[in-house]
Amino acid sequence: MIVELTVCVGVLITTVVVFFLATRWWRTRQWPRLTFALIGVVILHGIAAKLVGPAMRGYLYRTADPEVTFLECPFKGVQYESMLAHYQDTGHGAQLFRTFQKDWWNYYKWYDYATHPRWKFPHRPDERRKA
Repeated sequence: MIVELTVCVGVLITTVVVFFLATRWWRTRQWPRLTFALIGVVILHGIAAKLVGPAMRGYLYRTADPEVTFLECPFKGVQYESMLAHYQDTGHGAQLFRTFQKDWWNYYKWYDYATHPRWKFPHRPDERRKA
């Protein structure tokens, strides 16, 4: 989590600095510098979104029994749909809970929070981590 926070804050600070410089370059008509600065910001945000976005995290789900868990890990190829199919095959109709919370400071995940069905499951912490 600290790495994600560092990347988000670092990219945000870099963007502010580059836009400050881009404003100066726009006023002085230094078009090549302005163009490279804006392209650099787009590339920087693209790379950061891939590094700390929703596809680079594992999501652990569980039922009321803390020993029955299901894993979604998009960066390893275990997609949400396959996790849900596995749950429907072996979950025996038990309520499914998510064990992960929303990181509101990570603005690369905001679209995922608003649109993905994984966030509609109720939250229940993973009891196995307390031991």
